[in-house]
Amino acid sequence: MRQEYGDLRRTRASLFYLVAYLFPLGAGLLISPTATFHLLGSQTEHASIAWRLFGGLLFVLALVAARLIRKRISGGMSSPLSLAWRLWLCSVIWLGRPET
Repeated sequence: MRQEYGDLRRTRASLFYLVAYLFPLGAGLLISPTATFHLLGSQTEHASIAWRLFGGLLFVLALVAARLIRKRISGGMSSPLSLAWRLWLCSVIWLGRPET
């Protein structure tokens, strides 16, 4: 059983890196895109709905990567249909949300 997980050690390490920057960036873009860009050094205003949608995409990708880490499976074993369903659901939620 231990040998089975030995091959994915480097893959899991790179996924931890991916999750470490996708979660905060995705959450920041979902909550406040302008403030997130100000933290990154931009001084201009940005259209928020497109960046909120992109933040949702990043957040969903972070959830998928976290699931791959937790289940100890390689990226090729995850279901593409599951990823498509999550992307669709995220876009419906954020595009249907009224702009404030």
